[in-house]
Amino acid sequence: MKNIFLLVLLALTACERKTSDDVTKNSSTDGIIVAINDDTPSASSPKNALPKNAAQIETEPGYVCPTQHPKYRLVPIFKVNYNHNADRYVGSLSYLTNYSYDYDYNLDINRKKEGNNWHGNIVAGFNTVYGDGLVNIAVINAETNQQKLLFEKPTFIENLYYPTQESDTLNFKPVTRNYYMISCYDEDTNNDGYLNRNDLRHFYLYNLEGNKVKQLIPNDYGVTGSTYDGANDALYIYVRQDTNHNGKIEPNEPRVIFLTDLKTPENTVLLYK
Repeated sequence: MKNIFLLVLLALTACERKTSDDVTKNSSTDGIIVAINDDTPSASSPKNALPKNAAQIETEPGYVCPTQHPKYRLVPIFKVNYNHNADRYVGSLSYLTNYSYDYDYNLDINRKKEGNNWHGNIVAGFNTVYGDGLVNIAVINAETNQQKLLFEKPTFIENLYYPTQESDTLNFKPVTRNYYMISCYDEDTNNDGYLNRNDLRHFYLYNLEGNKVKQLIPNDYGVTGSTYDGANDALYIYVRQDTNHNGKIEPNEPRVIFLTDLKTPENTVLLYK
């Protein structure tokens, strides 16, 4: 019984690098410009600025991300940034792991004894990544050598979940993931001319081929974070409802919880309101 309690305790690990709640405490105008008169960012443009004609921005691919499925590889696409000295800067992927937080060796050992080896992943079966200036993801089909972008135009990607190459287990059984999930700011919901963390964060489900399956959280909510329940293989997604319809979330707006069963993520349901 003690081991079971410890397993559940460790399973409830925060899964989001940055939350919209953080924005209300320390607001930032950094983001992607979605409305500008010129096609070239000015020297006064904020970090990660994007001209209105998104097709003309300079981007660069990052390192290839192999997945659990040899047929599919992912390539992160980053916006190229320049500072006032014309120095060039391109971001890179970082991985969220259990070691990103307060790691407890004894809890980890107890979890593995129960047949739950996640190889440091915060969600079993997934690599969870983020990156400064991450604006798109390309899905590469290694058999046909074809590629597909997840987004038609650059967007502000917060977190990407994709099937890990590691042999993660739950209750001694291998974990197989056949999809990707992305949380992002893909719409200028507050109409300030930028895609940034002052907008409502959306959450999407994609199949392995890179086709959007479903928007998991409705438009009038903004995602603020999530926790993983390893005992039930479920993701609890915490959001705030944009009740005043101003396109951004505020601390006094209702907090709502959705549940995503990772075995059937398309069936995400409202858990608490």
